[in-house]
Amino acid sequence: MVVIGAARMLPLADFGLFSVALGIGALVAILPSWGLDTVLVQRGARDPSTLPGLLGTLLALRFLVGSLMVAVLAAGAVVAGTPVA
Repeated sequence: MVVIGAARMLPLADFGLFSVALGIGALVAILPSWGLDTVLVQRGARDPSTLPGLLGTLLALRFLVGSLMVAVLAAGAVVAGTPVA
């Protein structure tokens, strides 16, 4: 729905930027998981007593990777918005 609305409302060049941003956002959204959920399930099934520690580690890693991705994307947006002299 949002994409259809954007396609109707935005000029062609702006819709292209929106489409690229949407694609990059979808790719970046999966980076923090890196398949670690599968590792959590495997190790947690082997020894359920380790689940709290594993979950804490997983959440800390996701926060770290997510924070780095936000910083990189924000820096890229600043650089892209800065006019070249």
